[in-house]
Amino acid sequence: AHVGGVGAGEKDLRGWASAGVSMYHQIVPRVCPQYRIPGDELIIVSHSHGGNVVACALASGLKAALWIDIASPVRRDARMIQIYGLARQNVTHWAHLYGGSKDRWQIRGSLDLTWNPLSWFNVRRDNTFAHENRQVAAADHDDMLHVPEHMAVVTSVLEAAPIWPTP
Repeated sequence: AHVGGVGAGEKDLRGWASAGVSMYHQIVPRVCPQYRIPGDELIIVSHSHGGNVVACALASGLKAALWIDIASPVRRDARMIQIYGLARQNVTHWAHLYGGSKDRWQIRGSLDLTWNPLSWFNVRRDNTFAHENRQVAAADHDDMLHVPEHMAVVTSVLEAAPIWPTP
């Protein structure tokens, strides 16, 4: 599904928030609560603007043990900063992975030209709200999803996450 893009401002946020609420209700259904996925068992992997959808779901009250956020654009407007802060409260461990200079899509997706034309000069690759930030310098926007050596970074985050019971 298309969930936003470059610089559409409030339109992007409405799309992400709507998709986030829908995600929340898929995982925590009102009608059949017995099918709910417990937060301490929920692991979410998102890519690109899907990370903003997950942030909205978590900000809406979804609970998760681990969120691996791959190449998600980091918006710096006040609404998204508030959403990131609420999201962090509802996830035990949030790992934000991002590529190097080859990943121009993450940079473009971070721009918000409708709220702040100066966002061109304030692009962040890391997300200060995440518990962990890892740059994979040789990766472009999609590499961590299909290039084995970059996928190994995702696997290492999953294995090292402080969510597993100690033996």
